[in-house]
This record gives sequence, C-alpha cells and structure tokens, in this order.
Amino acid sequence: MVMKSRSLLLALLGLWFTSAFVPQARTSQFRTRLLGADFEKFAPGERELAKRDVRIGKGEPAKEGDVIRIKYKGLLLEDGFQFDAGTFSFQLGEGTVIRGWDQGLLGVRKGGKRILKIPPNLAYGRAGAGALIPPNADLQFECEIKSVASGPIGKAIASLGLGLNFKTIAIAFVASYIFLGGKK
Repeated sequence: MVMKSRSLLLALLGLWFTSAFVPQARTSQFRTRLLGADFEKFAPGERELAKRDVRIGKGEPAKEGDVIRIKYKGLLLEDGFQFDAGTFSFQLGEGTVIRGWDQGLLGVRKGGKRILKIPPNLAYGRAGAGALIPPNADLQFECEIKSVASGPIGKAIASLGLGLNFKTIAIAFVASYIFLGGKK
C-alpha cells in the first residue's frame, strides 16, 4: 500500500512539474489570459485593433512622443499577401503613420515583438494604398521593436525629422564634429 501511495504521489508531482515548467504549455495559456480572446476572434469589419505580444522586451514602455524604430512585415488579413516589410522610425502618437500603429504600439518595449490586426478605419480606409492594399483592407503587422528613445534624444531626433538608426547617429556625430569646431 505504501509503495502504491509513493508511486501515485510521484506521478502527481511529475504532472505538476511538467505543467508548471514546460514553457509551451504555460505560454499559450498565459497569452490567452493576458491579451484576451479578441485577437483570435478578430474578423473583417471590426472597428478596433487587436494586438498580441509575442515577446515583451525590456526597458521602459513606449509612450506618446517617444521615437521608436521597428522592423515590420505587413500582410493583408484576407489572403496573407505580404505587401511591405522593412525597418522604420517614427515619433509615436504624432499622426505620421496609420492610426493603428500609433495606438497599437503604445507600451511596447525594446526587444519586444507585437502582432497587430488593424481594421480599415485605423489603416488606409476606403482609399486603400496604391495597387498593393485594396480599399477597406484589414491588415496585420508583425512588429519587432529595435529601439525606443525618449527625453532630449528622442525630441531632437523627432524635431529634425530623422529616423533612429546607426546611420543617423553617425551623420549627426560627423556633422557636429565638422561644424562645431572639432576639425581645424
């Protein structure tokens, strides 16, 4: 009897350990609770965007006025057609990008990855965008956050209309060296 009890106890402890420490089992349950079911239920004609964090990232969350640099991929939700991809910098909340990005990327952190499902009213609407994005298209963007700049650095970059990348920083450094008397 004692042997059966020990075996049962070990089996139960094994099940608990597996469910508690296997990343895949816990991650999918955690995401569902954290982000709600609206992401999976997003359907054509929605009026609000849906977002899901695949990776949280580190550092301070991005807020309006911060300059963020993202690596992104844009897809049509209807058929999965990839219409765009690249790296882009912009000032969050200033209206220089589609409203779905301004709203959907608030709170991201450097190194994080977020997927956005954006309805037409927060994207390109009835007009569409050229030949690649038809009118009233629901879009999905996979965004990886490369950097978030706030404070004086973020404001300087935004006021100059510059993107946040190595090339921009290098050009600013060389220009300040030459024009501010670093070279005689």
